[in-house]
Amino acid sequence: MNRLKLDETALDLFARRPTRSFSTGLAFLDAATANRDGVEAGYRPRQVVELCGASDTPKTQVLEHVVASFLTKSCGASAQPPKERVIIFDHECEVSTARLAALVADRLAGSKREDALQEVLGRVQMCYCRDSFQWLATLNHVHFQLLETPPAPLMMVFNCVGSFHVIDNMTAKSVGDGLALSEQVFIFLKQFIRHHSPVVFATKETAKTARNSWDHPEYLPSSWTSQVSKRILLRIPPPPRQSLDGCKKDEQSCVDDRCTHFEAKCIVGGER
Repeated sequence: MNRLKLDETALDLFARRPTRSFSTGLAFLDAATANRDGVEAGYRPRQVVELCGASDTPKTQVLEHVVASFLTKSCGASAQPPKERVIIFDHECEVSTARLAALVADRLAGSKREDALQEVLGRVQMCYCRDSFQWLATLNHVHFQLLETPPAPLMMVFNCVGSFHVIDNMTAKSVGDGLALSEQVFIFLKQFIRHHSPVVFATKETAKTARNSWDHPEYLPSSWTSQVSKRILLRIPPPPRQSLDGCKKDEQSCVDDRCTHFEAKCIVGGER
């Protein structure tokens, strides 16, 4: 049974109830939710999960798997139609609707799969923002949208959460000491999560380091990092020495093969 925390209301406790959790179906992600007894609790509303990795890691593909699992978690479980909603902020324009549709279709069964697929995909809202100003405005619009719709399990996806931070910082420094606009987005997002209780998955680009490929130098402000419940670091392992000669002969096939193999590590765990 969940215990009431010192700083939360009964509504907060309700939002954290285990029955509203879901599993992604990806072993390395679900393992990060295991409790002290080794039981995987799944991801719950108001959790913020950050997927970090260099540009060669399949962060976006992992997000697509997570979205497909969330959208179909209650399909066929009851007579009531599933209501899960997903809002994707694809700043990098990397999320493939074709891949997402294929992943969802694989999880659906029955003679009316095509109709079910269209219904499921109809619960996905894609948002493309050019800068933090548009991002903040879109979040505000979505907030008022949700106020007018019946409550439903909600997921928010950001690809990638740090897309505009560098240019926002440069702009803030050039005009004064005010907060970078991306920081204002993160502050608003905290209130948004508190109000609408989504589970949040976000990717974050990291730079490769020669010293240790698990190194994770933080560059986003505390207004974001303080919200992160789980941080999963992805990396592509170096190829075995004995395969290097073969890679020289067929470089493209070796690149494709390496991209299908990656390692993951949870470097921050627990509740915020």
